[in-house]
Amino acid sequence: MNHGYLMLGRSGSSFELLLDPNAFALLTLIALRARRTGTFSVYDLELRQALIGDYASCGLTRKQYRCAMTRLKRYGLADFKATSKGTIATLLTDEIYDINVETASEGPSSDEQRANEGRSRGHRTATNNNEKNEKKGKKGKAPLSSSSTTHHKTFAEMDQERVGAAWEQAEREFLAGAD
Repeated sequence: MNHGYLMLGRSGSSFELLLDPNAFALLTLIALRARRTGTFSVYDLELRQALIGDYASCGLTRKQYRCAMTRLKRYGLADFKATSKGTIATLLTDEIYDINVETASEGPSSDEQRANEGRSRGHRTATNNNEKNEKKGKKGKAPLSSSSTTHHKTFAEMDQERVGAAWEQAEREFLAGAD
């Protein structure tokens, strides 16, 4: 089992999603299982994809699981695709959870390659703080969320818009049927 980490963003969206514990639990399961490296995958999963479907593993009933999937998709946090292997979930944003995806361009820098060569010959090489900071920092990440200057709609606003659009559609259909 991989013992990596997740970063939970301290954002309004995170606090708002906490009000929906089933969706939060399912998103957490997806983030924990999502692929973050380009290594071999038996199930042909891409980066940010996870194989889910065992709803009991996050404490949900089948109905709660289906409803949580619908809400996560509606909020633009995850997408789902049913396959013969199970349900494949894809994280669409790093706004709630950052799974620390390693991009293909990441790899040892020329400095790291020289350091590794020195170690392989039995010689110790010096390191500098820049290398340490790069390893600790967020260099090479592939963020999906937009810049922080744009206004992000809350989940409640998204639901209100959806209800308003459905209401307008029902009125149009009712008025068209009355004619």
